[in-house]
Amino acid sequence: HTIRNKQRNLLSKLIVKMKSINISLGKMTEKTKMAGVMSWTEGMSTETDDGVPVAGERATMSTLPREQFMTRFRYASSESLRNAYVTNHPLHVSHLSGVITSTLCEDVFTLVNTQWNVLHEYLEASKMLGTDLGNSVLFDGLLSLFWNLRELHVEYRDTFLIDLERSCATANDFYRMMETTEEFWATLEQTYASLGGSGASVIHLKDQVNDLVALYTSDAVYAAQRAHTFVVREINQSSIPSQLFSRDWEDVFTSNEVVLSIIKTMEDYLYDFHNFLCNDLLYRKVVDSLIRAMVCFYITSLVRTADQVRRRNQLKKKQTGFANPFRSLTRMMYDLELFRSYFENLTKELPSLKPVVEEEMSVLVLVHECLGVAVTNTGDETSVEEFVIVMHKHTGGNMEVTRHFMGDLWFLAAPPTERNEIYEIVALMQSELQMISLHMDAAATPKNDRDPLKGTKLTETLHDLYEERILQSHFSVCAPCVHVVKKVQKKGVRKSLTPEKIPLKLQVPHISLHHRSGNSDQVYRNLQEKLGEVLKLHHLNFVKKQRQGPKIHFSLSTKPV
Repeated sequence: HTIRNKQRNLLSKLIVKMKSINISLGKMTEKTKMAGVMSWTEGMSTETDDGVPVAGERATMSTLPREQFMTRFRYASSESLRNAYVTNHPLHVSHLSGVITSTLCEDVFTLVNTQWNVLHEYLEASKMLGTDLGNSVLFDGLLSLFWNLRELHVEYRDTFLIDLERSCATANDFYRMMETTEEFWATLEQTYASLGGSGASVIHLKDQVNDLVALYTSDAVYAAQRAHTFVVREINQSSIPSQLFSRDWEDVFTSNEVVLSIIKTMEDYLYDFHNFLCNDLLYRKVVDSLIRAMVCFYITSLVRTADQVRRRNQLKKKQTGFANPFRSLTRMMYDLELFRSYFENLTKELPSLKPVVEEEMSVLVLVHECLGVAVTNTGDETSVEEFVIVMHKHTGGNMEVTRHFMGDLWFLAAPPTERNEIYEIVALMQSELQMISLHMDAAATPKNDRDPLKGTKLTETLHDLYEERILQSHFSVCAPCVHVVKKVQKKGVRKSLTPEKIPLKLQVPHISLHHRSGNSDQVYRNLQEKLGEVLKLHHLNFVKKQRQGPKIHFSLSTKPV
């Protein structure tokens, strides 16, 4: 607190002293950068309105050319705000409420007010305040200030999301920055009557302010939601993933101890979230994400169990999916009851989460019912098709994901002689499922510019789980191709590159495909037909290079996105 008070006192003194500082050209000192005050060295010449140089004197605000002032103003505002983002922001926990914040909001908007004071002083000193020329300078200066706020915020916003406490503090800081932006704009409207007009410049400036407010709000929500990843990380680092759907889960943990451990972990973290976050909106968003994440985690554990059993079978260590499918269904039923009971208790405090709980629990119930059909085999082919259609919608309309996921459910629960029947049913429904996929693609909403919250959407979770298996199934004639596709993806899409900077064509060393048939044309056509849709999903394309007997040489490249 002492250090913070000293910093604020120093900034206040600099702001007051700014009124008596004459502007001269030169380098800015470090203190001036941090305070956002523009200073220029002595002895540099400037020009008056009639072009006569004023040498050896300190140029005042009134004699500084408008273009030169605006250039210096834009540079000073950008550099000072950048320093505010890159500096260390200590965390502060309120002893009364437990809310955790940092000094980011205060540091940024202290400099914003300083830059505004510089702009206002220039308009007053040059006697342009209230004139058309002065309004033009005002709009230009404020527009550059809000633009710098947006650009620097987008550049540095993800650097704060490093741990749970910092993510919660960042969510609170961004929310307070939204409120401070609205207050700052209200002050500007009271100070300048020209901002209450309806001209094109005013409308454009208001749009910039509204966009900035919306950005701060969405990023505050994103930071709060992203805090759930640290909860999932702790669960993944515990013994829970190895116990869930294991033999002990079936036979030993008869009181559903594994799911109770998950719920206990959620309770502990939700208590911290309730204290750390500054309002109910952010708390509700993190609870929303955590509920979705737990459902995805439960299904992910189920899929990984099927994958582990399948790998053991490949090593000739034969093992059935569930040792006792009926007992596993019962255990899963009680797991779902515990989840539902806990989630519904949360909705008593947060009623708006009821649709989320119903939606997520319906997915778990659907998976449980599919396993039940696989175990009992009482449903006819028509009822199985209905389950496939509903599950296809939950996989995002991805044919391959639907086929693999339904196959895993049957692999775990169905009798060994009936496990492959589900693949035949899905294959016969291909045209119907493709129509559903087309309708889903047409109704899809555009994605946000932020990285998606991993582990909260079932469609993306299942796609990540089955991505390698899908590639392997299509590249069965050439296993090294999977490695090459991964290599192209890794090279072609990097966080440091924006889409416009990604090369339009990223060539990869050629690959040779060996096949038994002498008809290389037919092999190539079959390969192209199988790979087309898969590569399209990854923005990849393969180019035929050469055919030599039983070999096909081709290269993979990225398509323009």
